Amino acid sequence: MEDENKAAYEARVKTWKVELAHTIRKAKQTIELQVLKNELKDMVDRKYAYEFIFGVKKVVEQCTLLLLLTSVVLKCNIISLFYLIPVIVYLRSRVKVYAMMNQSYFLSVGIVIQYGLYLLNLTSVSAYTPFPDAPYPSAEVPSGIYNIPVFYKLAWGRDMINAYFFALGVEQTTLKNLWLDVFNLIVVNCYLFYYRNPVLQRTAASYTWDKAHQRMTKERKHKEVCLE
Repeated sequence: MEDENKAAYEARVKTWKVELAHTIRKAKQTIELQVLKNELKDMVDRKYAYEFIFGVKKVVEQCTLLLLLTSVVLKCNIISLFYLIPVIVYLRSRVKVYAMMNQSYFLSVGIVIQYGLYLLNLTSVSAYTPFPDAPYPSAEVPSGIYNIPVFYKLAWGRDMINAYFFALGVEQTTLKNLWLDVFNLIVVNCYLFYYRNPVLQRTAASYTWDKAHQRMTKERKHKEVCLE
């Protein structure tokens, strides 16, 4: 009788050991699956974060090109035609950031030239503030009594076709359209400030990568402790 009880007890112990081993193995598998699930989730989140940043980059690039082409259409002068060069460079370039840098150079030079022509050819029609001798130049003194406007002192400059073609400041619309270039230059510089700045790029990477890496490291340590 005692031998039978001992054999039954040993059988139960053996069964308990098998069940315990199965439970431990199942717990380990559950922990491993949870860790893999969290790692996969972090990788997917990181991928979508990078895709969002890349999408914003493409939207900003297309908006700057739209502003550039709008400026060309509104102004219709020979200087604005040079804005088509950065558009062609952007379409042919594989590295879009460098193409945007080229666009920034063209916008800066174009703004300086156009605003300089506006100041050199200031009249009472194009001035935003009241002119002292309006209307200036007058019919009595068509070339003006001051050093400005420069283009009125030349025969070809008094032709309005030449004035519009060479971006001379004959009216306030010229300066109003110039604000479009200024706004476009601000957008391009903000774009370059972020996508050409290694500090901000490292910050974006840390937001999407380091946070996930720390979480995965912590879960791996927890996994190792549980498996021990």
